[in-house]
Amino acid sequence: MEYEPVKKILRSWIRRSPILRRMFYFLMGRLFLRERYAISTINNIMSDINGEAQVLDAGFGFGQYTYYIIKRFPHAKIESVEIESEMIEDFDHFLTHQRIGNVKLALADLTKIQYEGEFDFAFCIDVMEHIEDDDAVFRNICRSLKTGGIFYMTTPHFPQGAQSGSMEFVGEHVRDGYSKPEIEAKLSEAGFSRIKVDFTYGEWGALAWNLLQRYPMSLLKISKLFLALLPLYFALVYPAAELFMYLDVKSDKKTGSGLAVTAWK
Repeated sequence: MEYEPVKKILRSWIRRSPILRRMFYFLMGRLFLRERYAISTINNIMSDINGEAQVLDAGFGFGQYTYYIIKRFPHAKIESVEIESEMIEDFDHFLTHQRIGNVKLALADLTKIQYEGEFDFAFCIDVMEHIEDDDAVFRNICRSLKTGGIFYMTTPHFPQGAQSGSMEFVGEHVRDGYSKPEIEAKLSEAGFSRIKVDFTYGEWGALAWNLLQRYPMSLLKISKLFLALLPLYFALVYPAAELFMYLDVKSDKKTGSGLAVTAWK
């Protein structure tokens, strides 16, 4: 299943409506377990470092994490980069409407960025599975950080020995994900001195993902007519999915379908 056509539809809906974009951010926080892991870690890291930290959002997508940081930590200075000019234009329109400063948007390829010791914190949420030359990106991000700087990323977990192509819903991915030893080795080679890898989307998270992403996307793949039934569907399944997401975040996971990685320079 490919997500890009769905993303394009969502972009067209929220493109010039700040109200719809804020509603979209809210819904993503409610429906995607990934958002809960990312926001929690970003909040903890930003709380621990200087409130006027220099931050790199490496592949900002819809911009929800940049928006969260600048609202929660208004003295931070954020550079948010994307490879698609359309995403930059849409997000710039939103930031201007919201009268948000301290955010610089840049059109950039992460394999070619040339920052040198500029940032206290850099993050990359579900981006690396889309980039072929991941080693170049890891080197560039490490170089972009100040000594002691922190890098956080999320990505699918692809266990060692798993059969390539066995993962679901990865139509636009250039890789199925990373194993824990693989991502540790790559980040170490890139120059990071300490690396912490946690699993996300354990058994409870998988149940929530099935209810909130897999089944609806599968139905829409059959027919777009199911779009009209989605509000009723989500109303029925959300209470159970909310419980599953809570249990996943709180549980001690030995494995999972996602990785949350924190690395220090």
